[in-house]
Amino acid sequence: LNEAWLAAKRMLGRKVELTYDATERAELLRRMGSVLEELIGDSAKAVEAYAKAAGEDPQDPVALEALDRLYATANEHSKLAEVLERRANVETDDSLRIEIWLRLAQLAETQLASPERAIEALTQVTGIDPRNTEAIGSLVRLYERKAQWSDLLDVLRTQAEMVGPAEK
Repeated sequence: LNEAWLAAKRMLGRKVELTYDATERAELLRRMGSVLEELIGDSAKAVEAYAKAAGEDPQDPVALEALDRLYATANEHSKLAEVLERRANVETDDSLRIEIWLRLAQLAETQLASPERAIEALTQVTGIDPRNTEAIGSLVRLYERKAQWSDLLDVLRTQAEMVGPAEK
C-alpha cells in the first residue's frame, strides 16, 4: 500500500514538472504535501512540498496552514513565526487574524526571546481590535519590562478607558 502512495507522489511530482500554470502547480504540490504527510508519514518532505506550494502562491491558505501545523509539531520556532506572519497577513477573517497574531506574539516572547517582535504582533491585534484585553495586558507587561514608559502610558490609558465608571 505504501508503494502505491509513493507512486502517487512520483506521479504528482512529474505533473508539477510538466505544468506551467502556477495555480495548478500549487494545487499539485499541496496534494503531494498531503500524500507525504498523511499517507506516507514523511513530514520533512511534506514541508518541502507545502513550502513550494506557498512559493507558487504566496497567499495559499491551505499550504500556509499545513506549514503552520508541521513547523509547530517540529518545534521549528523561527520558521513557524515566519509562516504565522504570512498567514496573519493573508487571512481575511479578523477573529482568525487576531488568534494568529496572538500566537505569534507568544512565540516571539517565549521561544524566540524577541519582545520587539511580540510587541509588533500585539500592535497588529490592537489595530484590529483596540479593546483586546489579552493584547493590552501583554503590551503592558512587555512595555514595563523594556522600560518603554511612553508606550506603557498609552496602553494604560486605553485600559483605563475600557473600565466602566462603576469599576473605576
